[in-house]
Formats: sequence, structure tokens, C-alpha cells
Amino acid sequence: MLKEVAERLKDNYPYGDPLYAGQMLKPPHDVARRAYEMALPINPNNHALDGGRASSAMEKEAVADLARMIGWDTHLGHLCGGGTMANLEALWIAGQLHPGKTILASTQAHYTHQRIAGVLRLPFEAIPCDRRGRMDVDALERRLLPAV
Repeated sequence: MLKEVAERLKDNYPYGDPLYAGQMLKPPHDVARRAYEMALPINPNNHALDGGRASSAMEKEAVADLARMIGWDTHLGHLCGGGTMANLEALWIAGQLHPGKTILASTQAHYTHQRIAGVLRLPFEAIPCDRRGRMDVDALERRLLPAV
């Protein structure tokens, strides 16, 4: 069975190759690989402290370090598996805190913003950008002024 899996995996692009630059997929740093190998037999789950006391504490330390890097004294957060999951959580929280409000993003925003807004049934509007890819501030102001 493993031989078949290995054979079928040959059909993937070589994302891990340092010469491949077609995606944002690069091999994990060696330290990350080794840390993953150490945690694998334990299989911690940081959903709650009883799911992984030590790894939850390390996660809180990492979040505090990230907050300090950008100058925040107070913070609350957790680590997640990537940008799409971070966007999902952020838009879900926004929808919970501000029900009925519309999510605004530029036409250059990552496609997951609009898709996730649809999944969460949140209204979404794209604000146009200029020819250099910058959000059209006048268009944004026109969109926001009626709401004030």
C-alpha cells in the first residue's frame, strides 16, 4: 500500500524543491520538522488545556511573542494552520460582533475573503482598485459615508 502511495505522489509538483517558485509552498524549516516529529507520538490537541497542557502553554508564549513584535501589551489569540483558516475565524468573529454588517475588501483581496463570507452568509462587497492595485479610497469613502 505504501508503495502505491509513493508512486501516486510522483504526480505532484515539486513544491518542496528550492528551485520551484510557483506556489507559496516551501518545505518546513528543519526545526519545525523536528518539533513536529517530537509531538507526533503525543498528538496534542490545543482545543483546551486538557488536550495539550505543555503545547497550549507554548502556543500562548508564541502568541505573546507575536503581540510584542507589533507592540501590543494586551492580546488574545491562538495559532492556526494558515491564512485561509485565519480568514475564516476573523470573518466569523466579525459577523458575530457586528451582525448584518457588510464585509468590505478590495478587489485585490485574497479570494478566500469572498468565499468565506459566502459560507458564513455574510454580505460582501469588493471595493475597486486603481491601476497600481491600490484600493480606491474615494470609492471606499463613498461606500462608507451612507453608513455613517
